[in-house]
Amino acid sequence: MEQNEYYETSAPCARTYTNAQKWLLLAALVIGIVFDRLIINRILNAGSVNEFAPYYGAFWLIYILAFYSLTWKTSSKKTDAWILLGAVALLFLRYAVYEQQYLGFINLLVIPCLLMLHCAAGVYDVQKGKETRYFGLFFAGWFIRPFSAFGHFVSALASALSGGKGSVSRKILLGLLAAVPVAAVVIALLINADEVMSFYGAKIFGDFNAAEFIIHSFIALIAAVLFYSFLYNAAWGKHELKQSGNRLRIDRVGASVVLIVLIIAYAVFAYVQFAYLFGLKGLPDGLTYSEYARKGFTELLWVASINLIVFAAFVNCTESTPLFKALLFSLLGFTLVVLFSGIVRLLMYIGAYNLTMMRILPMWFMIFLVFAVLLCAVKLIEAKTKLVRILFISLLVWYIALNAVNLDAVIAKSIIANAPGGVVSENDKNYILYSLSSDADAVREQYREKLMP
Repeated sequence: MEQNEYYETSAPCARTYTNAQKWLLLAALVIGIVFDRLIINRILNAGSVNEFAPYYGAFWLIYILAFYSLTWKTSSKKTDAWILLGAVALLFLRYAVYEQQYLGFINLLVIPCLLMLHCAAGVYDVQKGKETRYFGLFFAGWFIRPFSAFGHFVSALASALSGGKGSVSRKILLGLLAAVPVAAVVIALLINADEVMSFYGAKIFGDFNAAEFIIHSFIALIAAVLFYSFLYNAAWGKHELKQSGNRLRIDRVGASVVLIVLIIAYAVFAYVQFAYLFGLKGLPDGLTYSEYARKGFTELLWVASINLIVFAAFVNCTESTPLFKALLFSLLGFTLVVLFSGIVRLLMYIGAYNLTMMRILPMWFMIFLVFAVLLCAVKLIEAKTKLVRILFISLLVWYIALNAVNLDAVIAKSIIANAPGGVVSENDKNYILYSLSSDADAVREQYREKLMP
């Protein structure tokens, strides 16, 4: 069977495992226990994202130390990997600066995605111009590499426990296995013998529950096996990416038909936008501009994103001709119309109902998509443009810039500045005073007279 380029063969043959592969067992167990204690346990009890963030950061720091201890010779030389790690550090820094919860929660999801790309950039050699391979590496990192070396965990454990009598790693592992139950009994006795120990023991362990202990032990073990498999593949898997074979080709005639149908649909949409949204004709009776703007910009975001996916597929997999290029330029032009319509709708909606996080994020993404469309046009003109690389770096910078802004303060200032006649409504006062985080305290203090009854 042909080997997939995005994961490593991991069937554990009869072999002798190195000391590093055996020590990885201990590191994986530590990661599993820390995952249960700092992630599973803390996320259930955390009162806010910022309260949970230090534990989240500590867990990923342990992972990073394990990753670099195993892959330092290769990953330390990869500039892209360091850039991604720096981006992760900046996102964690935001938790120390701002209290705003919504973007903080999104960052909890973005951080592991960046770390997955960091691993791919650190251990694989992806040629410039072939950055689309990172998509395969990214998904393989989530769905293949954590599972493909399960057998090595068991075999390495067996090898460590059955090593020679003089094996240092064997002695240490056996000592740890013996020490854990003894330490558990001793700690329990010490907690009961001293009030201070009892206080801190209750803080750490709470009320001991055998069923919960078994569940958490199972979670820790599963996490340990997954991280062992992932890190084993990162350190000792096959990292050479095979040369691509025959590239997928899309028939130009069929692709042209798809583009023509889309362009006709967008031409009708453009007419409606210029006729109604931009004021050349009045809206139908009973429909206000704020109501017209309220619905649709999310759908327009999806439409624009789909257009860019269609463009990427056709520009890479279809033979280019002047006519076909013209159709692709038309698709990009109408995508700009779609985005412009979404931006105008959102601005109208903000004008009617003020700024919120749920309106900032779509606006932020639409502005980025405008840049992406313009860059796609450059790609059509200059085929050597590193489209994927430039887009990803730009998206990363754009997202970090968003995290650098005090968004709650911006929202509060916007609401006050747009208050009719300078008088802030009661609903807006309550929103600024009680819904926004402490990031807006400076604005509250600055406009105290307008906000207080």
